[in-house]
Amino acid sequence: MSTFEIWSIGLSILAMIISIYVFFDNLILAKRGFNRNFRPYLFAVNYGYKDETTHVLKADTKHLLVVVVNAPAFITSQKITFYARDKNNNDEYITHIENKNITIYPTERTQHTMGAELKITNDEMLDKIKDGQLIRKIHIQYTWIDKHDSSYFFKSEFKYITEIKYWQPISDEAN
Repeated sequence: MSTFEIWSIGLSILAMIISIYVFFDNLILAKRGFNRNFRPYLFAVNYGYKDETTHVLKADTKHLLVVVVNAPAFITSQKITFYARDKNNNDEYITHIENKNITIYPTERTQHTMGAELKITNDEMLDKIKDGQLIRKIHIQYTWIDKHDSSYFFKSEFKYITEIKYWQPISDEAN
């Protein structure tokens, strides 16, 4: 066997090894891109409805709209906690609402709401808070509908504005 044949065989083997490496590297990159682009994204916003008599959008303080986009999501934990916050930013726990094991789909014509059947925003409760603020903290843990190896979260905090009966967002955090 000549030196030329040995070099050509060696280069062929090297090219094949590089091709296999690049193929598997691209496969890993494609999988990461798919997971990032097609995973579910979930968030919660104030719920409102249109008053049919006045045609004005009104805030519903007892409900929260949970929205999912991109892919179905399986909610492993969904918790709304209410606190009374004094002027020194100390929080006093009032109550909470918790749901688990909910599947929601990203459709335009379907809404998933979470209701606070507790009369949390009634006058009696607001009188207990006095000079402080009513705070609503939301924490939602969720995964893909069929893959539970990646967990995601959404956290949000709102304060209740009694004059206009509206939950004003303070902070949002998600991964």
